[in-house]
Amino acid sequence: PFGPRLAPGSPAQRGVWALAEARAMEILARHVARLGTAGEGLETAVWHAVAPTGWPTGAWGFLRSDHGRHREYCHHRQRFGQLYERWGRTPGGDEQVRQSFEFGVHEALSSWADAWALKPTSLGCAVGAQMELPVTEVRFAHNDQAERFGGGRFRGIEDRSILQLAVELLSGQTALDALPVFDVCQHEGLWYCRSGNRRLAALRLAHRFAPDRFPRVWVRHVAVDDTFLYGTFGRSPKLTTHLNGKNCRGRWLTIRETGEAVGFGGAFGAELLELLPCVDAHGSVVGA
Repeated sequence: PFGPRLAPGSPAQRGVWALAEARAMEILARHVARLGTAGEGLETAVWHAVAPTGWPTGAWGFLRSDHGRHREYCHHRQRFGQLYERWGRTPGGDEQVRQSFEFGVHEALSSWADAWALKPTSLGCAVGAQMELPVTEVRFAHNDQAERFGGGRFRGIEDRSILQLAVELLSGQTALDALPVFDVCQHEGLWYCRSGNRRLAALRLAHRFAPDRFPRVWVRHVAVDDTFLYGTFGRSPKLTTHLNGKNCRGRWLTIRETGEAVGFGGAFGAELLELLPCVDAHGSVVGA
């Protein structure tokens, strides 16, 4: 039902592999170039995801410096970086990069099918205590977010990104229980992130591709306060999901640099993550 089987090593199969490699090169180069100094971390995470016990092969062989197409990958990365410098690391700049792909704009082949709980089924616990919640019950408090960690009032921007953490979670490089516990509060009967929106975004991406491995997350219950609802001392409130429209209610988070969303209907990072192998509950690599 999926067409004729291609003979191993045949010209047709080699052609399919070459196209797969070209697709992977442009997809990864886009994200690495956009992330700037944080791009190296994503590149390293992908390396370990596709070659946990050796050297990258197949569609990811270009990551090796001795591979024939490594220079081509470096050229894409440099070219995309120049486009971001010219047009900005903004949705408009990202669109310029995507339109410059030599093999067409790469869309994710899979669709976002995971469901969000309309109403929480978890009763919660006392304020200040920790509890385990289904990932589908934790909603974003922010309408949008920068993709790199850090950048708060007292923190510099880190060389680490949402997409890197999602790759590490899916490939087993970072364990779920290694993530710092983030705070949630209950508002209008729904659980919202009080802190850790980027961690939740990475977890939502991991849940999309491996829901059985990432069904629940440990959180700390905190009280709703004026800072969360209204903002204090001239600062914006934490809860800004209304800026995405009345139907959002924390179901998705927009990534500022690309304009894509994580969550319901979102496409951010999906075209990269669906190309990677995953690790099952027993620690075995599955997929390709």
